[in-house]
Amino acid sequence: MGFGYFLYLLFGMHFIPDQHHRFLFTSFISQLPQHVNQPKRSINKFIKTNRMKKYMMYFVLAFMLVANVVRAQRFEKGEVAIEVRGGLANGYFFGKQQNPTFFGGVAANIYTGIDSKWVAGGEFYHKKYDYQDGSIKLAQFTGEIGHYFPLVYDCKQDLVISAGLSGIAGYERINWGRHTLYDQAILLNQDHFIFGGAATLEVEFFLSDKVIVFATGRERMLFKALDKFNGQVGLGVRFLINR
Repeated sequence: MGFGYFLYLLFGMHFIPDQHHRFLFTSFISQLPQHVNQPKRSINKFIKTNRMKKYMMYFVLAFMLVANVVRAQRFEKGEVAIEVRGGLANGYFFGKQQNPTFFGGVAANIYTGIDSKWVAGGEFYHKKYDYQDGSIKLAQFTGEIGHYFPLVYDCKQDLVISAGLSGIAGYERINWGRHTLYDQAILLNQDHFIFGGAATLEVEFFLSDKVIVFATGRERMLFKALDKFNGQVGLGVRFLINR
C-alpha cells in the first residue's frame, strides 16, 4: 500500500497485485470507465497536479541535501576562535617523587578554510625542583605562532584530528629572580630569553556550532632553556566568535 501510493504520487499510477500475486502498473486514467467521457480539461489538470507533486518532492529532497551540506561546513575562511587551554607537562600526573609541572595559555585561531588554520597565542609554563626542605621554581612566558592542518575528519566535520608546527619565543625565570637561596647557596643558572619550536597533535570536537572542546599532545624544544625538551598533554575549549 505504501509503495504503491508512493508510485502513485510520483507517476500518477497504481501499483496493485493481480490474482496470480504478480504486480502490475496500471494508469489511473486507463482505469476510468470507457463509457465515461472525461473532459480534456480535467485530465490535463490531473496531469499538472501530479507533476507539481513530483516537483515539490524533488524540491524538498534538494533542500534537505543543501541544508545538510550547510550544516556540515566548518572552519570557513575568515572565522576566528578564541581558546583557553591547560594541562600537565614532562610526564607529571600528580604522582609521588615527581616535580609538579603544568602549563596554561590562551590563543586566537584564524581559519583559512577546512584545509588549515593559523594559531597565535601565549603560554605560561611552571615547574618546581625539590631542594632540601624547599623547592626551586622555574617559569616560562612564551608566545607562539603556528600553522595547523587536518589529518582526519568525519563527513560533518564534528570530529577533527589536526597536526601543527609552531615557532616559540619567550623568557625564562629561575626562582623568580632570587638566586641566593635560604641556606645562602647561589644558583648559577640565569634568566634567559628562550626560543624554539613545537610539534602538536590535536583532537577537537564540536559541542555546538560555536563551542569546540579539544585535547592536545605536543613536544616543545627550546634553546637556552633549562628544560630544553618537554612534552605536554592538555585540554581546552574554543569559542568561535564570528560564526
